[in-house]
Amino acid sequence: MRIAGLSGFDVDSTIEQLMKAERVKVDNKIKEQKMKEYEQEVWADVNKEVFDFWQEDVKKMKRPSTYLANEATILNGDMANVTATADATTGTYSLKVTQLAKSSYLNSGEIADTSIPSAGTITVGFGSKSADIEVEDGDTVNQVLAKINEKSKETGVTASYDSNLKRFFLSANTDGTDGEKITLTGDDAVLNELGFDSSRRSGSAAQVAKVEFNGEALEFDSNSIKVGGLNIDIKATTSESTDIIVKQDVDAVYENIKGFVNKYNELLVSLNTKLEAKSARSYKPLLDSEKQAMTDDEVKMWEKKIKDSMLRRDDTLEALTGTLKDMMGSSLGVDTSESDFNYLFEIGIETRDYKEGGVLHIIGDKDDKYTAGNENTLKAKIESDPQGVADLFTAIAKSMDEAIQDKMQTSSLSSAFTMYNDKQMTNELRDYKTEVAELEAKLVTIESNYYKEFSAMEAALNKLNSQGAWLQSQLG
Repeated sequence: MRIAGLSGFDVDSTIEQLMKAERVKVDNKIKEQKMKEYEQEVWADVNKEVFDFWQEDVKKMKRPSTYLANEATILNGDMANVTATADATTGTYSLKVTQLAKSSYLNSGEIADTSIPSAGTITVGFGSKSADIEVEDGDTVNQVLAKINEKSKETGVTASYDSNLKRFFLSANTDGTDGEKITLTGDDAVLNELGFDSSRRSGSAAQVAKVEFNGEALEFDSNSIKVGGLNIDIKATTSESTDIIVKQDVDAVYENIKGFVNKYNELLVSLNTKLEAKSARSYKPLLDSEKQAMTDDEVKMWEKKIKDSMLRRDDTLEALTGTLKDMMGSSLGVDTSESDFNYLFEIGIETRDYKEGGVLHIIGDKDDKYTAGNENTLKAKIESDPQGVADLFTAIAKSMDEAIQDKMQTSSLSSAFTMYNDKQMTNELRDYKTEVAELEAKLVTIESNYYKEFSAMEAALNKLNSQGAWLQSQLG
């Protein structure tokens, strides 16, 4: 009698099938880990959206300058260009330009040779500034030019060289004060060889700008002047004064408010989309082995389906979204006691259809496809009651700033400026990685044990076969 051993039996395939069942636990844990990574990624994106809106848009609407834009018009545009800052007071101002500011300049005579045969020290100066320039025997004009310009900050002078005219041109970096001049002193021979003979060592006199602003004589060291909250670039002198008219820039204030409403709507649509996403419970993260059977586009679409539904009906996100909608839609939690208006709809900003999830429309805005044909109430309110409009938006922004800040406070579960439990997620991911590593190590042990068991089985069968062969031989 003979008992067959494991000859012809595929041990590797058998163990591979046995390990597939063992591998399921590891694969499920890996998928849980990937799901947590997706959740962390999606929350980080949402957090950035909210944080950017808070820092860039909400805080801007708290600043008074957002509502204090002015525009200036000068009746004589040949005299000057004028812009108004938020500090300017609306009204009419008079301006007369009696002298333009001019900087000092100094030109050399024609140079005989582009190489300087002498060595020595020259001093370049303007006003109270000066610096020594060391010229060496054999320096070219370009080398001398570079040495002068290297000390431009110290001297207040910049030089250029025209190779066609064979001349240096020196100019002061600023207009300076009345009477200040570029000066050259030092080694006489070097200066002469550079084209600056004794008649060319003192530049033209600088002069200040002189104006009469509302009848007051003023001086400036530049033709770009700032006075009374106005930025004025004077261009020409005049014998008579002209008027500058400053008024509120309604369009600029309107665009600031419109920009905020648009950013709010963008955020709201994004949050609503995540909260109202279709369920993707049947979609689980893909293992590398599963991805191999799919195209790259199919993998991307699969993962997008999971991520898009990650925050569906999330309590934290619903609470934030509800707070923002309440503040903008009904001024809930907003102190409007210092404003002439209590609600945004009073100044022409309203919701249109409940299906839009709270999106706001500026009634009559040219870019609003639903209400563009209506009267623009917001613009009219800015013109008639700019302070009332500013007070309402400031109150809303202040309350919104406090609400978002409160939701982004640091805690044992979350970092500063974070509205989700990022610390907790980081710890959970670390635990998942540890568990996966332990399960992977356990698989190696299990597989090794299988091989030992089959090896022992084969040894036992071989021994049994040997005994059977001996008995058979004895029985003849």
